[in-house]
Amino acid sequence: MKKLIYVVLALGIFGGCKSPEQAIEKVQESQFLITMERTACFGKCPVDETTLSSDGQLWYKGVQFSIVDGSYYSNTDKGDYFQELYDTYFSMDYQDEYDDPYISDMPSTIFSFYKDNVVVKKVIIRVDGPSELRELEGKIKAILKETSNWVDSTNPRMQHSKDR
Repeated sequence: MKKLIYVVLALGIFGGCKSPEQAIEKVQESQFLITMERTACFGKCPVDETTLSSDGQLWYKGVQFSIVDGSYYSNTDKGDYFQELYDTYFSMDYQDEYDDPYISDMPSTIFSFYKDNVVVKKVIIRVDGPSELRELEGKIKAILKETSNWVDSTNPRMQHSKDR
């Protein structure tokens, strides 16, 4: 009976993730994640969240003025590349926040680095962030453009192309 309970729990824990938040909750031990979240402004700034996992999984959640609205995921063969990005950008020394309280209408870009389901570094950029993290943002945007096998996480049967 105990074995049955463990099997049911394991299936529930490691089942499919439907959003970046669920992806982070279900990280297996020794996995690394990078999330990039972009927040709103008073204009048409994209509001979205992208998560890269060291096992090659990629999640995208578009909220407003984004590439596409909704939650999507893709299983890629880029796990080694995602791990390389994590190792490179995590090891750099950043402030926790880059901001100017005298500037009101600026969106934030928030980078979070996870190890074993725990945030180990979080950097919030509103103004004048380090060029290294802007470079990481560019690389994440390129990954999103290059990925073509998106699956709508609310309906796993619906395939989406990168050109949608």
